[in-house]
Amino acid sequence: MAKEESYPTRLLNDSPADKDAFGGHERVARAIAEVVRTEDGGRSIGLEGGWGTGKSTIVKLTTDILDQRRDGDYKVAVFDTWAHQDDPLRRTFLENLIKRLQEIGWVKGAKWDQRTDELARRRREETTSVIPRLTGWGFAFAFTLLAIAPGSALMAAGATLLAAKDPDESLAAWLLVAGSAAAFAPAVFFAIRTVIRLCVRLWRLIFKSVGSDEELGLSELPSLVTGQASTKSKSVVFQTPDPTSVEFESIFGELLNDALKPKRRKLLLVIDNLDRVQSSDALSIWSTLQTFLGHSDYTQAEWINRLWVLIPYDGDAILRLWDGSSRDGTESEDGTVPDPAKSFLDKTFQLRFTVPPLLLLNWREFLQKTLQQAFPGHQEADFDGVYRIFAVEGGLEKSAPTPRDLKLFVNQIGILHRVWQDRFPLSHLACYVLLQKKGRDVRTLLLSGIDWQLASQTIGNNWREVLAALHFGVPPQEARQLLLRGPIENALGKGDGCGLSELEGRHPEGFWIVLEDTLRADSWANVEPIQFAHIAIALSDSRLIAQNGSRQEATNLQSSIQTAAAMVRSWAPFDKTTAEGMVAVAHLVRDLDEVVPALLSGASSTTVEESGNAPGVWMTSVFTLIKGLLDLDLSSQMEKGISVPLSVQDWLNASTEVAESDPDGQLLQYLNLQAISQIDEQMAQYIGSNRMDVSILNAANAALMTKSRGSMADTAGAAFSRVRSGQSFQLDQLSSILKMLRFSKEAGLITQDQLVELARSGYYLHYLYYAVAEGHSESIGECMFGHLQFFPDASQHGQVGNSRVGHDRLTRILQHPDTVPSAVDYFTSIVKQAQQLPVVFEMAAAVQPVSPFVAKVLRTLLISGDVTKPHSLVRTHWQVIQNVLRNQEDDSPSFEVFLTELPELDNLVASVVDGDFDVSEGGLYSVLLRISDDTDFRSWCTNRLSNFSQDIWSSEITSGGELVELVTELKARGAHIDLGSTYFDALIDHAEKIAEGQDMLPPDDNWHERLTLLNPDQQKLFPRRAYRILEESNGRASAGFFNLFGDMISDRQLLANEQRFIDRVCTPILETENVAGMAWVAGIAKSIPKLLREHGDQAAANDFKDRVQNHLYNKQDDDPIFSDLKTIGKSLRIKVP
Repeated sequence: MAKEESYPTRLLNDSPADKDAFGGHERVARAIAEVVRTEDGGRSIGLEGGWGTGKSTIVKLTTDILDQRRDGDYKVAVFDTWAHQDDPLRRTFLENLIKRLQEIGWVKGAKWDQRTDELARRRREETTSVIPRLTGWGFAFAFTLLAIAPGSALMAAGATLLAAKDPDESLAAWLLVAGSAAAFAPAVFFAIRTVIRLCVRLWRLIFKSVGSDEELGLSELPSLVTGQASTKSKSVVFQTPDPTSVEFESIFGELLNDALKPKRRKLLLVIDNLDRVQSSDALSIWSTLQTFLGHSDYTQAEWINRLWVLIPYDGDAILRLWDGSSRDGTESEDGTVPDPAKSFLDKTFQLRFTVPPLLLLNWREFLQKTLQQAFPGHQEADFDGVYRIFAVEGGLEKSAPTPRDLKLFVNQIGILHRVWQDRFPLSHLACYVLLQKKGRDVRTLLLSGIDWQLASQTIGNNWREVLAALHFGVPPQEARQLLLRGPIENALGKGDGCGLSELEGRHPEGFWIVLEDTLRADSWANVEPIQFAHIAIALSDSRLIAQNGSRQEATNLQSSIQTAAAMVRSWAPFDKTTAEGMVAVAHLVRDLDEVVPALLSGASSTTVEESGNAPGVWMTSVFTLIKGLLDLDLSSQMEKGISVPLSVQDWLNASTEVAESDPDGQLLQYLNLQAISQIDEQMAQYIGSNRMDVSILNAANAALMTKSRGSMADTAGAAFSRVRSGQSFQLDQLSSILKMLRFSKEAGLITQDQLVELARSGYYLHYLYYAVAEGHSESIGECMFGHLQFFPDASQHGQVGNSRVGHDRLTRILQHPDTVPSAVDYFTSIVKQAQQLPVVFEMAAAVQPVSPFVAKVLRTLLISGDVTKPHSLVRTHWQVIQNVLRNQEDDSPSFEVFLTELPELDNLVASVVDGDFDVSEGGLYSVLLRISDDTDFRSWCTNRLSNFSQDIWSSEITSGGELVELVTELKARGAHIDLGSTYFDALIDHAEKIAEGQDMLPPDDNWHERLTLLNPDQQKLFPRRAYRILEESNGRASAGFFNLFGDMISDRQLLANEQRFIDRVCTPILETENVAGMAWVAGIAKSIPKLLREHGDQAAANDFKDRVQNHLYNKQDDDPIFSDLKTIGKSLRIKVP
């Protein structure tokens, strides 16, 4: 906002200008005046121009030009039809014309004063008075009404007298009769009057007498009561009517005959604003004027050639005049306006002038001058912004603005300037005026997300606040509040978080001030719980408080909400929306230890309505609340739970919603049943009497999952007895009651020994037989879990009933789980719900290989996020997990991915570091090393690997163990590790065994990777030691040896330095005809041809050459070594046959 100063403001006059500010208007005025002076009249001139283009200015200039003549023979008479549109236009027109002609002295005398009086239409007032009065019948009826009260009193006295112990019956009778006569007098009156009326009508009918009921006072009730009346009223009576068209023509002709009697006079009659009055009045004037200007007898009048009529008009208004509607934008094919308006213009106006449009330069200069006149204390620089605003958007509707457009624009700015003085620059005021000029809804624009570039560039980023201040007439600070309060309250009331967020994004500063004021601490007292819920939902969904935690307003809001939430005693009516709002409250506040218990207490204080589905609705709502709080990880604050105000019958009615909403009991465990004792008693009776429909069993199982389950001992006992009886069940009852036994054990209501006895005796297998026969998946799953949790190897079959056959069915399912896929899924769901993953691992460990059923269940549980996987359990059974995931039949993740996603991965790594190095866990360590960045674990592995004996390394190398892979992983991650001589010796020992022909090849055949684990010195030494092994093999080294070490010991430098290479290696290989060895020597001969013939031990070389030559001559082409002999012979330059 600019610095507040005080400058004067002047209002611009919109009257016709005396001077032409643009140049074009004066030229038109002179042309019209010239026509009037030099041409014969009797014709009409049309002056066409839009609203505010300067038509009145041209008329004023024309009047001045004609009036300036000294002879006074040229005059102008102007009649403004718009100013007199509510008056009779004919009379008013004549009165004004007479007055004008009298002013200029062209008509005189009492004659036209008298005619003016006649046109004045004098009037008089009349007064009438009406006074109402009662008729005779009315007086009689009024008297009977007065008798009702005393008659009632007499009747009451008579009744009281009769009730006395010694009543005076005669007096009592007299009182009752007299009282009845008086009390019922109005009824008797109407009865008598009706009889008289009927008799009179019968008389008239018989004797054909003429008359009416009113004459005798026998009319209906209103006339009965009131007779003639006198009222007072006023009315106006006109003495002289409005002149007719004939009278008008006569008076007009007589007037002009007197006025234009001297032949030198000429009159220009201007009918202004005729296009603005009602069509009927305008056409009446038009038709009358046409009497003189058209082709009629009046055209022979002597004065007609000295009368001109000038009609300024707007083309659009002419269309409204003739068509009764505004221009709709349609045009004929040649682009002209449609008939009848065009025809009317052509026939009416013999001459037509057009007001010239303003050029850009003209109207800019005019606007600058206008601004200087209106704001004399301002500098020219202050006006540039106003011009730019108007130029960019203010004149887009037309090719150029009219003078009136510009004056009105400036005057509107002036009005605001008078209100605000110079607290706002003129350009800011101009923006607001422009909005009003365009008819824009300022409030809607300011609240929308539209970025008005012009306002942003002119005012700045705070343009919304400035325009709001001008709109509401308050400082910007308060304007923000007025602008935003309604939308903010609306968004809060609807729980509209997106709307709230959008408002904050558009108004980042003002928004928080208004929001805090709207939700100030003292405003929560009268907020209803459902309204509180909507407010919390809106704030939570918008995430405004979470994203603006550093703002003081956000902190204040959190405190206000926390205080208000703690004060709510009951969240009634309690429904899903209220529950969502309570969750939102928990999401918003900080001190959850105070608020969450208060929320739970408020939910506990609600009641359940007495309607059909009310218990189900209440339970659905409370589940919404609990689930929302659990999603916020607030289980520790929910220890006290929520008290459930449901009766036994309500709990039964809600059992369906409970079973559907929380089948695993994850939410029920936070509920306290007020009627738990009654529920336990009723459920036990139902089960004991064999009344076990599904709804009853669901209700009992749901109660066994609540915090009140410890009070369900009778129900648990009844269920155990029912199962142990061995009696048959309907299968849906069977699955429910076996589930009840599981829940009862978890609640401590029955012991594990009791269930073990059921399994050992074969009850589960007995019922499994029937479940499989019927294909009931849930019962199959319950029976299998009940038995296998105590006998994971499935060896025990029991003696009860069909338990032996049931055991056969169990064994078949374990090997062929695809025969009962739904049962597998249900079994898995039991393990999830009961968090009994260890049981499945026991099953996997009890029978090797792991059965397909157990593998499938275990795989599903391992990849599920709903099953707790303790790190100790994972470490103990990691090989089982690895094998199960390796042999996957679906898209299950690998063992490495499984560990990566393990919630307790850090704990698993820590447990490894805290313990001893277990060689059998090398594979686990390798995976952990790949997925964990724990430096302590890396150091732990490095230190432990340096202390292993040669035997351990030999075993690892021979068996392809995972320690080598672990060392490789450590080196890949930059660990400096020295395995010492024990690892080197183990490798040498392994190479010797391979050279001897033992089957010692590592399973992955990745020998070179094992060599990289040696330290640099050992890596240099190892090829020489391998060569020695070859040398000591006396030519009998195995093919495996050459495959693994052949390339390593083929080094030119190594072999050149070995003086006994030919004598101790090449010659023995040749003589033993070692096929793999000969291929190796041939390879050397091909890659290093000079080595064999120029070796240092020339005698050995010559001997070897002779031996090769002999073998070439003695061997056949199909001999295994013949090809290699040829290669060697060529290198020795032996002539090969």
